[in-house]
Amino acid sequence: MMAAETTPEQEALLSQIEDKHNESAVTEYELEELILLAHAQGVSWERIGNRLGITRQSAAEKYGAMERRRKSDEYNKSKGR
Repeated sequence: MMAAETTPEQEALLSQIEDKHNESAVTEYELEELILLAHAQGVSWERIGNRLGITRQSAAEKYGAMERRRKSDEYNKSKGR
């Protein structure tokens, strides 16, 4: 399957993800924020996984769960829960 083209903005996010992933002092939170931002802007789990050296499925499982949890938390806050 051919991967979709990325915009220059998406490519910049992917480069930041790769750079943060390779820094030993980066916090997991910083990396997670970049990953979730990239995915929210349309970067596929496949492309994110490639930059992290993991499979699409691993990226989707780990960070997709985080993304769903955050959306649920935001929804609950908006409803006063």
